[in-house]
Amino acid sequence: MTRALPLATAALAAVMLVACNERPLTQLIVVADTDLAIPAEATSVEIEVLAPDGTMQRVAGELSGDAAITIPATLGVVHRGGALGPVAVTARALHEGTAIVERRARAFMVTGQTLVLTLHLERACAGVSCAGDTTCEHGTCRAVLVDATELQDYDGTIPRLDADGSTGDGCLSVELCNGIDDDCDERIDEGIDLQTNAAHCGACDRRCPSFGNSTPACVDGQCGIACSEGFGNCDGEVRTGCETPLDSLTMCGECGRECTVEHGTPDCFGTVCAVQSCAPGFRDCDDRVETGCEQRLDDLAHCGACEARCEPANAAPSCAGGTCGFIACASGFASCDGIASNGCEAPIDTVTDCGGCDVECPIPANGSPACVAGRCAIGACESGWGDCNGMLSDGCETPLDTLADCGTCGRACALAHASETCSTGTCEIVACDPGWGECDASIPGCETSLETASHCGACDVACVAPTPLCSEVGGARACRSACGAGETLCGTECADLATSLDHCGACGRACAPPHATAQCATGTCGIAACDPGWDDCDGVVENGCETPLDTLTDCGACHELCDLPGANETCAGGRCAISTCDPGTADCDGTTSTGCETRIDTLTDCGGCGVACALPNAAESCATGTCTLGACEPGWGDCNGMASDGCETALDTLTSCGECRASCDLLHASETCASGTCTMIACDPEWGDCDAAMPGCEQSLRTLAHCGACNAACGPFPNATATCASGACGMACNALYGDCDPAMAGCETRLDTLTSCGACGARCTVGPDAMPTCSTGTCAIAMCTRPDRRDCNGRIDDGCETRILDSESHCGACGVRCGRDERCRMGRCVDD
Repeated sequence: MTRALPLATAALAAVMLVACNERPLTQLIVVADTDLAIPAEATSVEIEVLAPDGTMQRVAGELSGDAAITIPATLGVVHRGGALGPVAVTARALHEGTAIVERRARAFMVTGQTLVLTLHLERACAGVSCAGDTTCEHGTCRAVLVDATELQDYDGTIPRLDADGSTGDGCLSVELCNGIDDDCDERIDEGIDLQTNAAHCGACDRRCPSFGNSTPACVDGQCGIACSEGFGNCDGEVRTGCETPLDSLTMCGECGRECTVEHGTPDCFGTVCAVQSCAPGFRDCDDRVETGCEQRLDDLAHCGACEARCEPANAAPSCAGGTCGFIACASGFASCDGIASNGCEAPIDTVTDCGGCDVECPIPANGSPACVAGRCAIGACESGWGDCNGMLSDGCETPLDTLADCGTCGRACALAHASETCSTGTCEIVACDPGWGECDASIPGCETSLETASHCGACDVACVAPTPLCSEVGGARACRSACGAGETLCGTECADLATSLDHCGACGRACAPPHATAQCATGTCGIAACDPGWDDCDGVVENGCETPLDTLTDCGACHELCDLPGANETCAGGRCAISTCDPGTADCDGTTSTGCETRIDTLTDCGGCGVACALPNAAESCATGTCTLGACEPGWGDCNGMASDGCETALDTLTSCGECRASCDLLHASETCASGTCTMIACDPEWGDCDAAMPGCEQSLRTLAHCGACNAACGPFPNATATCASGACGMACNALYGDCDPAMAGCETRLDTLTSCGACGARCTVGPDAMPTCSTGTCAIAMCTRPDRRDCNGRIDDGCETRILDSESHCGACGVRCGRDERCRMGRCVDD
């Protein structure tokens, strides 16, 4: 018969039996040892022994704490008769209730010998599964059956697990914290820093407790806590753990660190303060939360966005409300497409945009248009035409093939003593007047009298002796020896003093009035006709046609004044015309006689005929011919800086509210723009308008300071962590505390008392002969009140139900079962 005893009991019994019976015992000492780290890898151990008679014995316990089992763990089996085996043994190392390593063995006892069976629970066997009658040793599977010759005799010491996994000199593979050189390297407890090891803080086996949202820590040999990521110990109390989440705006990343963003809305994202959004007109351009939304977006280098430069073409730039525009166009340019961002893209010195957008120069009659200094003009006349009156309205009005305008304006075709014609702009002789000839090609006209002895009747016909005189006979001039009837000899010429232009009325008296066709009648000099462009205004023959007819006082006729209202006049080709209009006037009716009759500084004619000055939604004026934008009508604004489209923008929109590009975009709110005032309609859910000085709903209502409403503080609560979830104030009680009295704030009641054990009002009561305890919040038996009683079934309702002095199942201690032929007397198994 065999029975199982703890090692100390078995050794004592062996000594006593040897002394009384004077014969050695037959017994087996089972030893379980491990190289697993405690408690990191193993927290408990258990040994089960199945004797040859079928009885099962078991020893189990935690490896740390006040009631810890010491490693190596032992169990003694004493033979009391019957079969010597096999004895089946199973040992396990567990971590938090889960088996990490299991070893099995079967062995036979040897009569009269005390043998030691050691089962090494090695790290090398962790996770190794062996089938059938095999078990793991040194990481491989071997037979479960152990030959008795392999077992050591018990010499009073318990062999330890060597570093090589064998039983021998007792050197462990790892050093334990116990003041002993476990791994035989002549160093004690090396690798275990009592200043930092949370399992051995300040002393071996002094384990630091754990609290909420933290892990135990050992600093300078004193227990503390290391907070889990995202939590902080903000109340400074270790027993409350790390009670504060570090993802709020008031506690962001560190206790007391407030998350704020200048010109923006902050967000604590994963314990890191970040910019959630920027206020209208600002941006975070340097990606630094400490500077907030530092950049104004009405800067020419950052217009509407970071690094967005405002550089409109050909213009003085402006950035209003984050929109790139311009103040004024450079000279000679305008914004004709209405897009402010590309500036003044159009030159206004072209015939399609002359002085302004879409101001198209008309095609003049008989010519091509031009734009000079921003005003329409005639570029060039077609061949054979001229602009002789300087008026744009009638174009190139004058043909240049007339006697008055031959080849160019005002150039008369009037040749001396000849009839003429103007062909293709060139003045040519048609025929010479009677008695005259074109004898010198270098002199225009018929410059030579054919009544002289040098040119008698024809050019270069000279009269010499014996006929030295040039006389008219029969209507023709010829050389004669004497003058004919009615002629007078004047030098070498025979002249009719009644009709001769060289000798009119007397020899040597020439009849040649300037700018005229002369005539001599009955010896009196007169004017037959004036040259084109000239007239005899004073009636004096001697000075001929003395008056040019292209002056302002004699324009086209004697004493015909060229004086037009509002104009600078010109007289070209004998026609009175407008040269230029006085400033502020124009010839809008096309009638020369009325001059520049229209003022062009009015709203109907502003800067030009028929150019209306009518700007939308604005009071306009026309000063110096320029349509000028005055004040905008209420509710409208000139937001693109272009006067041409007036006050084009309504100022009651969310993008331009009250003024140009003033965004009505309130933080975390819905808004409206009524009468130019940005007004909040309602806050977004879980946001509030707690600061009247700040626009919009700037405050999150999910913080402890503003929970569900502005300034509605949530907490602090005694023995609890305040929470604000979706705007509802709540709390989470600290460990072993409960909110048992609704009338009191916080968690006022400890839950480790006998009246409130683990829950409010949960009384801790146990059965007979037992003393209750609730030190961990769980009702348990602290101790039995009678020395002969034990709690062997683990139930608290029946208290210490077992008598260990006479219980054959629990003899002297729980789990000590007496053999089949034994009885329990005074807590010891004895033969029946």
